[in-house]
Amino acid sequence: MGHRARGGAVGLSPSEAELGRRYVALLAENLGQPGFRELVVRAADLDRGEALAFAVLHDDPGTSRGTNGALAEVVDLKVPGHEALFFDAIATGLLSPLAMPVRRVSFPKGAIHAGETHRLTDATLAPGSGISEALAAGAEQVILVTGVPDAAAPLARRRGPLARVDAALRMLERQSAGEIDAFREIDLWVIQPERRALGPAELDGVRDP
Repeated sequence: MGHRARGGAVGLSPSEAELGRRYVALLAENLGQPGFRELVVRAADLDRGEALAFAVLHDDPGTSRGTNGALAEVVDLKVPGHEALFFDAIATGLLSPLAMPVRRVSFPKGAIHAGETHRLTDATLAPGSGISEALAAGAEQVILVTGVPDAAAPLARRRGPLARVDAALRMLERQSAGEIDAFREIDLWVIQPERRALGPAELDGVRDP
């Protein structure tokens, strides 16, 4: 019978908060280097009924750098104690908004909404596609990648609750993508399909005539 020696750290998975701290520290330390860029993550704050941004920027997010002014409603992840919120923000993008799963986030002292616990979910429920936050952060060029087709197409023939969820999701997505027409002239590239072959609520399969 053999024996295996294991180090104290082997097999121990770091928590989401610790992973967030490590990632934010690595990103903040290397901003501007190849492969390391400023970051803004959006989530929908159900308790305030609007978008909430989490950012890692060169400057204080409250400093006006872009033509749209300073970022409002933003959590500066570089502030000590705030880095642990990084994975909370990322996880909201994995939640189906109309199924209403939420991420309950408690904000630390010194952060926006300090001491409060808010329910966050996918940013599809909040107006806009994030272009306003990018411009406020100082972006001069924007590449928008979206699954929303350029022109609306009739929905595939479906019935039942998923059909209603899918239709509502598509409407919300088009509403978000519509933000691209609301700004001054900027260098903006939009990458989108001509048609959607599979919708966000169609993972169970769908007939497409």
